[in-house]
Amino acid sequence: MKDKGYKSRDGPGRTDTKCTMTTEYKKRRIALMKKTEKAVLIEGLRKLSTDAAWIADTLEGKVTPDAAEDAPIEVASAKPEEETTKALEAPAKEEKEVTFEDARALLADKARAGYKAEVKALLTSHGVSKLSEITDPDVLKKVVQEAEGIGNG
Repeated sequence: MKDKGYKSRDGPGRTDTKCTMTTEYKKRRIALMKKTEKAVLIEGLRKLSTDAAWIADTLEGKVTPDAAEDAPIEVASAKPEEETTKALEAPAKEEKEVTFEDARALLADKARAGYKAEVKALLTSHGVSKLSEITDPDVLKKVVQEAEGIGNG
């Protein structure tokens, strides 16, 4: 079998499938490239490094997006940032509606985890002996909130 120029990262005799190209293999591949291919590759790498430096300078505040004449990308203004912050805060304000099935699953998980007495005490503190006796959605929500704290504190 002809050597493809690959070498195992873990050393000889390993069955690991991850491998890297050896330096010799890389040198052979570069030597076989045509001059035009090399020129295109070099130009692309230089453009990439220039763009990366410009982005880093913009993020650090050294360059403003408007100051660059041939900016590689457009940077958003402060207004969308404020909107993004508001969008992230909005889901926190909206509370998820608690279903009976969610509450039952949560209490069952807590009971299986060894907190059966705490679950029973929680139900008793709300005036019921079984979860199915709770008909008020607000009470169900309170039970779930308190149950989430069981075993976490």
